[in-house]
Amino acid sequence: MAVQQGMSAPAQAAQSRLRRLLAKQTQDVKDLEVELQQREAERVHLLQLLKYKEQTLQQESFAAERLRTALCSAKGCKQYYLMLCVLRCWRDAALRANSCRGLARAKEQSVEVVIRHACSALAMGLRQVTSRRMEDAMHELWLHAAAHRLQAPTAEATARDFPPPLPVKQEAAAKRGHELDSGIASLSLGEAASDPRHEELSELVEVAEYEALVARLHSELRWERSRREACDKALETLRGSYSLLLSRATADQSLFKA
Repeated sequence: MAVQQGMSAPAQAAQSRLRRLLAKQTQDVKDLEVELQQREAERVHLLQLLKYKEQTLQQESFAAERLRTALCSAKGCKQYYLMLCVLRCWRDAALRANSCRGLARAKEQSVEVVIRHACSALAMGLRQVTSRRMEDAMHELWLHAAAHRLQAPTAEATARDFPPPLPVKQEAAAKRGHELDSGIASLSLGEAASDPRHEELSELVEVAEYEALVARLHSELRWERSRREACDKALETLRGSYSLLLSRATADQSLFKA
């Protein structure tokens, strides 16, 4: 106090200024220390954030690497499955084409078998009809020869002993022949010794028999003609069915080629 009292006013003013400046500097230092602590805390926080970001980036880089690896694997799998699908499609197309060719070949073979069977049936029918016609012709020739052989003596005996008979139906002639046979047989049994015209009656019996035989031959000829006409109709039907079958086979072959 004595020193302060002994000092002058300017010195006291300077001392007070120095004190205020020192207090201000001390306060500034404290504020700076507080700000430094805050900055240090912010730096530590930022370092932590940076470390976290680095870890996040590292994890993301690892994830990106795994995704890149998975993408490469997926691309490889995609190419593999694309190639597998192409091969399977090609295999299915080849199998379908082979099955279609086999089906077409089977259909052609079935058509050939049907045509061959129809041709063999037609050939068999033609052979049967031809052989039947030959048999009918030979039988007709034989019947005509027998009729001529029978009619020659009958005509001579009739021209010698009797006038030519009136034209009658063949069935009536046959019936009359049978009646004459029965009547003449009864007469020949009872009056063979007493009748002087026994020879004429026997000739009449022969003529009736010849007429009956001729009538029977004519009826057989009519039956043979009717059977031949039926065979001709059956042959025409067979030819029509063969032509229809051939047209169907041609249409099926054109469809297969298309």
